[in-house]
Amino acid sequence: PKEIADALNLDAGTVRQTCRRMQADDQLRAAPGGAYSPTGHSAAGDSGDSGDNRAREPLSLLSLRHSTTPDQEKRQ
Repeated sequence: PKEIADALNLDAGTVRQTCRRMQADDQLRAAPGGAYSPTGHSAAGDSGDSGDNRAREPLSLLSLRHSTTPDQEKRQ
């Protein structure tokens, strides 16, 4: 969580809590030492049958454009 918070300029406590919630929702798996990893499946809307298993898609890269407002872009 600390690395995520540092990379995205977010509050570390907020990221920690979000990771805990995602773990409780079976979206993340916690490892000893505080590291998290994806579980490899979606908890929401997954019926558990083999008919809805999809191939994993690569993660998209984050863009500064997603985290700035138009007036902030003018100042950069």
